[in-house]
Amino acid sequence: MAQSKLVRLGGAAAMGSGVLLVAGELMYFVVGLGESMEGSAATLSSPSSIFQSALFLLAGVLLVGAVISVYSRHAASAGILGTAGFLMAFVGTILVAGTFWDGTFITPALAADAPELLEAAPPALVMLGFNLSFALFSVGWLLLGLAMLRTRAYPRPVAAMLMLGAILAFIPMPFTFIPFGLTVAWMSLTSLSPKNTPLEEPAHATP
Repeated sequence: MAQSKLVRLGGAAAMGSGVLLVAGELMYFVVGLGESMEGSAATLSSPSSIFQSALFLLAGVLLVGAVISVYSRHAASAGILGTAGFLMAFVGTILVAGTFWDGTFITPALAADAPELLEAAPPALVMLGFNLSFALFSVGWLLLGLAMLRTRAYPRPVAAMLMLGAILAFIPMPFTFIPFGLTVAWMSLTSLSPKNTPLEEPAHATP
């Protein structure tokens, strides 16, 4: 029963994170595609840009709970691949949520008080950390999707879309998180469905 409730809570977190990710991406129509790509100080410190970053931040926080729920549905049969994917996705999601926190608080403050810092090229170490965070996120969720295909804990189209969404999420362009967000929300319907709680026993996968 306790595990069933945990899965339900994780499913609600997945739904929330998926919806917020899509909403954040759609905010590019409000913020402006050209302005967002250029990253001007005026745009980054605007209320609409800060609101967009806040949506991504909330999505990232909820996604931490979602990844636990996703893995718990097939933890017993996930094998080494699924466990490795979960650990990478869990850490990667936390790190990516950290980049969203930066975009919500640090970047707007710098844009308002020290715009010259944003106009300069970012330090190599910062870019390395940024790229590693998203790489860990994408590879982790990709491996989770692959493990889902093997264990059949989720329908195959869901697992395939998750893998595609994880790959696209690594691309630093507007709208690339939409497939991932939609898939996470889709997955939540399985966790929230009464007929799928308590957990079903998926097919076992070898390591």
